[in-house]
Amino acid sequence: MSEKFKFENLQREIVDGRGFVREQDYHAMGNGKFYQIAPSDYDVAEHITGWKFHISVAPQDVGRAWDLLQEKFEKHRLAAKVASPELVERFGKADEPQRGKMITIYEDNYHQRDMEGFLKDIERTLRENNIEPSYDVEDDRKMNGSHYINYRNDRAMDGQYIDARETGGYNPAGHEDPFQNLDLTNVERSPYEKLNTLQGAMRSRYNANVEFVQNGGPGTNKAENARAFFNNEVQAEEMTRVLNHYGIPAQQATKGEQHLVIVDAQSFATIDEGRLQQAEKLTSALAMQGAMANHHSEHIRSAQWQAHTGTEATPNPHLRAYFGDADYAQKMAAHVSHQTGVEAVYATKEVNGQTQHMVLMPMDNPEHVQRNSMMMRQDQAQQQARQMQAQQQEVTQVPMSMER
Repeated sequence: MSEKFKFENLQREIVDGRGFVREQDYHAMGNGKFYQIAPSDYDVAEHITGWKFHISVAPQDVGRAWDLLQEKFEKHRLAAKVASPELVERFGKADEPQRGKMITIYEDNYHQRDMEGFLKDIERTLRENNIEPSYDVEDDRKMNGSHYINYRNDRAMDGQYIDARETGGYNPAGHEDPFQNLDLTNVERSPYEKLNTLQGAMRSRYNANVEFVQNGGPGTNKAENARAFFNNEVQAEEMTRVLNHYGIPAQQATKGEQHLVIVDAQSFATIDEGRLQQAEKLTSALAMQGAMANHHSEHIRSAQWQAHTGTEATPNPHLRAYFGDADYAQKMAAHVSHQTGVEAVYATKEVNGQTQHMVLMPMDNPEHVQRNSMMMRQDQAQQQARQMQAQQQEVTQVPMSMER
């Protein structure tokens, strides 16, 4: 997420409940007590299930904890808030009824299936960065095995808000608790969870719900491996190249008419989280490459858009397009930035004494890139459907002179 949503900047931009910060498709505001962030198209009444998670950390670690977690809120499209410095001081006292409510996260009914992995990621991130826990939250339920997370449901069966101070208990309306058996004692990620860092990028690139699943292993007569299924050979070959490029040994295979990418158990130890993040960015660049090529096909040759692994000058994966004219390239950079919310930049490159003019799109926020590439693909499909419908209407329309 943007630097704009870091704790220090929110303090600077939102004063006495006044102020508004927007970056891409997220925004932040305040009410004098909390700084709140949410997707810009977020309708609280429509999305909120009533389940909320309070992250209890020591007062001196609130800002650092928020900065560590904020990008995860965007990845999961969740609303969250953090206590202002005045409330942080108050919530850090043992005799305060609202103690421990430093960061609050609201579950979204669109993303319930992702919450277990999300909560494990929250717990793991805070532990790995030595964030100090604080008091348990009164009337909340402590998440099993967690150092930080307390949760409750404050939504009545009719959708109205229930004040915990009046009712007591973490679930006064008696909703089914989907988290009661979740245990966060051990939050180490499995090899499959690590590989599925790529799931969103693969979905946006290949327009299919691709994920790595376990095959074989204990209790079977097969050696354990992780495998993902693709629509065709070209997709499987591309994903194999991406993984191999970032040091993750993968093999392409077929099973009948199915096309697979396989990572065997012996290679699990080579899975590096940093390299996986680079692989995610490259796959996101490939997704945006396809979307941009289709969207601008009438004006720009598809081959002009290239997903690039990075260079010494631009080390991270990115998307680039080459143009012969500086003015056109600069205008295209501005247009792409406005269209996608990804800050494209104009750059030049000298090749054989000639200046090449480029538009570079960084992949610093791969989740945002993935959403935009999918939206562009959907818009293109809808536009093509409308054109086909219009053409069919033209063919079937009977001239008035022939109806007589």
